[in-house]
Amino acid sequence: MDAFWSVKGPVPAGINFCTAFFCFCLVKPRKTPYNSSCMRIAAERDDSLDMGRRRIKSRFSSSVYECFSWIPVGMSLFCCIALLLVRLMAVSGNSMWPTLHNGDLMLASNLFYEPARGDIIVLNKKGFFNSQPIVKRVIGTGGDEININFEDGTVWVNGELLDEPYIAEPTVKAEGLAFPQTVPDDCIFVMGDNRNHSDDSRDPALGMVDTRCVIGKVRLVLPTGRIAEWMKGRFDHG
Repeated sequence: MDAFWSVKGPVPAGINFCTAFFCFCLVKPRKTPYNSSCMRIAAERDDSLDMGRRRIKSRFSSSVYECFSWIPVGMSLFCCIALLLVRLMAVSGNSMWPTLHNGDLMLASNLFYEPARGDIIVLNKKGFFNSQPIVKRVIGTGGDEININFEDGTVWVNGELLDEPYIAEPTVKAEGLAFPQTVPDDCIFVMGDNRNHSDDSRDPALGMVDTRCVIGKVRLVLPTGRIAEWMKGRFDHG
């Protein structure tokens, strides 16, 4: 039959096709307002998440920048404090050889320092050695009795023979000070490790050194002088 659907009788085939197409359009699924709302909500959530991530990233970047921006300030403060508390000095001469070589660099500090036997110190006594700083080893402190036997080159502190593995040779050079000597309070007795080529407390011009003349204890030695000597030897033999 050519009829698809009728009320009063058969319907022509062309009309049947139009009717079917019209019905199909009526029943075709369409997007509902509910689906559109869901898509908008999802998009808004994505935007919110992106904004949150950007804010967190921005705050993190800002915090990192602030942390690193303090590094130059901290380094500047450290350098200023170091310059006040630590002094960089160069060894000039051989009075402390073989412990120190001419041209070695030293870091000396007087922070919380009390001179002790065996310490290497930098001192400056007005009028001695053109009032220039000198580096020596502390042999005795306040109350110690110092005695030197220049015949056999031995040094005695409080009646005990001093063990001195650091000296270049025995102490046979007298410089005018008579021994034994007792070191006054708040003073020190110093000598160079190169005993027979050192001007030190054996010379009455220096004698017992007031602790207030101490610039600082040598905390660190950079062997720049030894390196220079080694390189010079290499070139001379090369």
